[in-house]
Amino acid sequence: RMSFQVVTHIMSFLSASDRKEASLVNRIWHEASTDPSLNRRTVHTYHSTYPDSKKWWIQMLNMKITNLVIDSLDTCFSVRSLVLGSCNQMTRKLLSLTLKGTDVSEKTFVTMLAGCRKLQHLDVSCCNSLFMTGALLSKDEDRERLAGVLDNVEEVNLSSLRYISDACFNRIMSLCPNIQKVHLNSNQIHFHSDIFYELDTPGRPFGNTSVLTFANLMAFMQIRSSQMHTLSLSRTSIHDEGLKRLVAVPGLSLKELNLVACRDISDDGVTELAKKQTALQVLDLSQCADVTDLSIGDVCQSISGLKRLVLNKCRRVTDMSAAKIRHLSELEHLDVSSCYTITSKGLILGLCKPNMRNIQELILNCLSCVNDTFIVELCACIPKLSILDVSSCGITDRSIHYISKYLCSLRVLRLAWCKDISDNGLMGIVDVDDPRLAEIGSRGSCGCTRKRQAPVILNLPKIANSTEPATDALAECDYKLHVRLHAKEKWLPISNIRTLQSLDLTSCHRVTDASITKVMTLPELRTIHLSMCPGVTDEGLRAIADNIPGLEELYLTQCTSISDAGVTYLSQRLY
Repeated sequence: RMSFQVVTHIMSFLSASDRKEASLVNRIWHEASTDPSLNRRTVHTYHSTYPDSKKWWIQMLNMKITNLVIDSLDTCFSVRSLVLGSCNQMTRKLLSLTLKGTDVSEKTFVTMLAGCRKLQHLDVSCCNSLFMTGALLSKDEDRERLAGVLDNVEEVNLSSLRYISDACFNRIMSLCPNIQKVHLNSNQIHFHSDIFYELDTPGRPFGNTSVLTFANLMAFMQIRSSQMHTLSLSRTSIHDEGLKRLVAVPGLSLKELNLVACRDISDDGVTELAKKQTALQVLDLSQCADVTDLSIGDVCQSISGLKRLVLNKCRRVTDMSAAKIRHLSELEHLDVSSCYTITSKGLILGLCKPNMRNIQELILNCLSCVNDTFIVELCACIPKLSILDVSSCGITDRSIHYISKYLCSLRVLRLAWCKDISDNGLMGIVDVDDPRLAEIGSRGSCGCTRKRQAPVILNLPKIANSTEPATDALAECDYKLHVRLHAKEKWLPISNIRTLQSLDLTSCHRVTDASITKVMTLPELRTIHLSMCPGVTDEGLRAIADNIPGLEELYLTQCTSISDAGVTYLSQRLY
């Protein structure tokens, strides 16, 4: 008989669903599957809609939970009494506690935290009822009860709290001496704090009890500057002057800063950020409409150690910024989705360089000017890519051929709304006589119009005595020659990517059962998106059920060709 330690080591190589099945072997295997070392990434969620909530909590008491999410607690008296009576047993191993949106009372909150001596992550976002009175942790006995309990807490999420104030913020932070990450997303932070009480007002040792002020946040950052690593101020009213003051705090060296949808942030503030916080590793400027190439260029040149850069929906970011990404040699994640002016040329100049081989995740959805040219160069320069999202890009089967042959380490591949992808691309077949090749010339096709008859959005005016027709004819000949050379090379089906775990083919109308039945033999595949694929029928569903037994998620919205028979067969084989 294998020992408990040996079984635990074997379980470490299995996914959560496989460990669940293996736990049915015997008692030792069941206990090994619940070992905390294996469940650090496993999250147990309690929903108020469970028919037998009391039974669920009793089962959880016998498990070694490390991550717990609760969406409702005080709505049921019997459940609340059970939880409060067994807090010490349930929370002694807890590393993460999420109460997002829970209508929890102050007494229940203090009682639950009292047993969480190993807690590292606390999330009370959207818990408006907890902060409504402004008296959270105002009692001396409550603070004494929690003194020393939250010493291991490194991350606190206080986002989307309508009634948060300086006093509540300071009381919570006073109990977390080793805090490193603070999230204040979607909070109303007052930057003109002169009209409110000062921090040292007599009778208010923890500050203002009505509002959260930027002056209080600055005072906190100055005190904890040496240990703060992460700050999230997304969807707040922070402006350039406030950002300048924040990044200039003496001793502050942030590793992560999130400023999603901060509409008052412009190039002025981001440029100062790049000068002061050169140790940043994660920067999220998504939906900052006034951020342009000027400040992004400063970021790329000043913060050379950046590992994650998110510029989603920064519409004024162009190829100029994309080309300067080549300075970020340690970059691992890049998101430039919905930056419509970025083209293949800019991405090739910025990413297809020998020093950019560290990139693992690339999000490029809704870039209609990105075509096969970039994908070919990408496959040659970054073969270790693990996540690739080219949804709504102007790519064809040619790109799928290169991805299947050269990007063998992919875990996630998103090809949604790529209208020119067909069964031939998934099966590694090149059809030189495909009439659609005449429509996809060197100019590429526009992915945003969804019309095959409209390869470009705007036709430039023709100039008299122009040689453009001859140039177009020459380009067309070169393209057809390249297609024939491409056909001579041996290509592989998408099943060659043995590590693929998620595949998104939403609205790929030319994908049918022909490819689904032949190439869907990926052993690690867990998620497939086939919504709005009219060519998928019951035969394709049967092939998926027979060839991918480990499938966990399958999306079939608006698949008009499937019937009850196919869904029934699928549900019987996948469980």
